[in-house]
Amino acid sequence: MTAAPLVASAPTSTLTVSVVICTYTMERWDDVVRAVDSVRAQTRPAEELILVVDHNDELARHARAVFADVRVIENAETRGLSGARNTGIRAAGGDVIAFLDDDAAAAPTWLAWMVTHYDDPMVHGVGGSATPIWTGGPRPRWLPAEFDWVVGCTYLGQPTRTAPVRNLVGCNMSFRREVFDLVGGFTPERREADDEAVRRARIFVDTREGAVKEAGDIVQPLRAGIIGEDDIAGDLFELTRGTRAGRRYHDQITLFKSVGTALEDLAAAQLAYERALG
Repeated sequence: MTAAPLVASAPTSTLTVSVVICTYTMERWDDVVRAVDSVRAQTRPAEELILVVDHNDELARHARAVFADVRVIENAETRGLSGARNTGIRAAGGDVIAFLDDDAAAAPTWLAWMVTHYDDPMVHGVGGSATPIWTGGPRPRWLPAEFDWVVGCTYLGQPTRTAPVRNLVGCNMSFRREVFDLVGGFTPERREADDEAVRRARIFVDTREGAVKEAGDIVQPLRAGIIGEDDIAGDLFELTRGTRAGRRYHDQITLFKSVGTALEDLAAAQLAYERALG
């Protein structure tokens, strides 16, 4: 995907910027090189570029050998994107911390336009668009632009000019450092459902390993003893294979917690599209 800037006036900001890229597998090495090169090619250079390797010793050694001008560090927290980003935040020294995915490439003026918006002291976070690059051919006919969010990109219906948004696209976002000082990083201390909702629900997760470590809606009730790991009725694999039953009766409360896998979103988008077509 390509991370593009938003339209703004001529860049004038003097804020320092740290760019954080998180990666986890050698299978994406070519993408990582492309992402790093895109940051190196910025018309407004970053003060530092940090590559966070998520629990992969081979990848960390290889990155250190190849990227002499990049600060390569290893995830000091639990495996996963949240822990990797938190590690990058702690290591970063910039006034602004910008995040770029390891399979994304930034447009040359990405940082120049991004920091300009921070001239407004009321702005605490800035993001931009992300355009998918389809491998192996054109866009799939069954995936309309309205569903590009399932591949982590900007979708049809989002603003095309500078505007407030509810959520920034994760592969192309930035925040003032003091935001993390005030509210903390990407942690399992955040949640959406309260303890009572979790206690009353039949619980399903996308992956057990991820949910019990990263999902605040699961981690916090587990810590408090409100539920145990045995109260997780099943995961996505078991549900789709039919080895675990879903809702047992029509008024049963069910809770499905996803810690994030694009395959789930893609499957949901395809189902919605097929049903819309009749």
